[in-house]
Parts: sequence; C-alpha cells; structure tokens
Amino acid sequence: DKVLLHGRNGEGKSTLVKLMLGQLEATEGEIRRRPFRYVYFPQDALLTLILQFGQLSGVDCIRHGRGDDVTVAKARTYLGRFGFKGSLAVSTISQLSAGQRVRLWLAREYFDSMQDKKLAPSLLVMDEMTENLDVQTVDALV
Repeated sequence: DKVLLHGRNGEGKSTLVKLMLGQLEATEGEIRRRPFRYVYFPQDALLTLILQFGQLSGVDCIRHGRGDDVTVAKARTYLGRFGFKGSLAVSTISQLSAGQRVRLWLAREYFDSMQDKKLAPSLLVMDEMTENLDVQTVDALV
C-alpha cells in the first residue's frame, strides 16, 4: 500500500508524520501507536548525508562507525542491492547524483535497521523527496 500526504508548504504534513512515528509528542490530545519498524527519509536527508559523509565513498558510508564487523566485501554486496555496482560503490558521495544519494541514504538506513532487529522495516516514510528521485529509485519503489 502507498499513502500520499498532499498539501501546501507549512500545512503540517511533516509534523503529522513525525507525530505518527513518535518523533514528536502531541501538545494536546492523545496518540496511540503500536510498535513497528520503519525507515524515515527526512526533508534534510541529503544535506545531512553530504555534511556527515560527503568525502567518503558509499562503501565507507555503510561501514562508518561499525568497526570490523562490516567488511568492504559485505558493504559492496549490500550496496549492489541498491544499484551501486562496480566503481559507483567507491565513488565519493559528493560526486553522486541526487537520486543516487537517495538510494545510498536508504541503503544506510535499511542496513542499520536490519542489523539492529534482523527484520526488514514494515514502513518507508519519505518526506519531500520527489525532486530527488531518479528513474532507478522510482522503479524500485513502485
């Protein structure tokens, strides 16, 4: 299933999403949630990716902060699932297109989720990212 929240800027779409995910608490009323696993792509995801990892390769981005448990081979294999094959997996993040950065962000977030819980997330939430999608990403999401 797919759900679209549509509205003009400043009408509260991002706030509603953050409330649903438990990243914000309501100032009034009550929100009831059941536990679930999700991956969240915030509005500033690509800027954060560049600022934190811009000079690293995709492989190094996946391995960053994970010690020796994640080998180069394991990171390359995992990135291949997201379309990062050959030299693309070792390209500097700042050289990637916006669509490739979206896929890298998603790969990193899914990798984190899978490592912690051993199960895939049941929900993917993407906030304000239509201008950053490339054909490969759209095909993968559809």
